[in-house]
Amino acid sequence: MEHHQQPYEIDKNIGNLKGIAAALGNIGIIYEKMRNLEKALECFQKSYEIDKRLGNLTGMAAASDNIAGIYERKRDRKKALKYYHEAYEIYEGLGDLLRMA
Repeated sequence: MEHHQQPYEIDKNIGNLKGIAAALGNIGIIYEKMRNLEKALECFQKSYEIDKRLGNLTGMAAASDNIAGIYERKRDRKKALKYYHEAYEIYEGLGDLLRMA
């Protein structure tokens, strides 16, 4: 966790929002692997909001995909489907066929 927490703190101190969003995504993945789904979801949602403010569609799609995965693990298939669909739509708009699969 420290490995990803340090870049987050550095990016936060210098105001690098794109770096903060990326670090939050990485921290969320670690929380997910630790089975702390609430913390993971919190990180992914914060990452999504930052990427949305920045207009970073790729980051938004990745965060949506991660959020969907958390909801799927929580057996909330309705919310999972919503976020998977959002990620798909963004990737489709970007022409990212690999991530659409």
